[in-house]
Amino acid sequence: MSRLICFPTPWQLAVRDHHLLRFVDGIMNDEDPEVTEVSWIPVSELIEHLAYADERKLARIAHDLLPDLARKEAAAGKVTPR
Repeated sequence: MSRLICFPTPWQLAVRDHHLLRFVDGIMNDEDPEVTEVSWIPVSELIEHLAYADERKLARIAHDLLPDLARKEAAAGKVTPR
């Protein structure tokens, strides 16, 4: 998990939590009133969906870490459903 603290305006402070998740099963919903959309996005397309430079930077770091994480999970016998 990563926490970004952004200053969208001089009088506002926005804190965003970001999670790198691996799909296992289930359904998603947007029942939280602050959530406008919930979706799985291929990591290769993620950057084009992000509005802020700090979020795009975080997404690039995650993208670079994914191959190593996938190898470790495969070595441990974990498989992501396709």
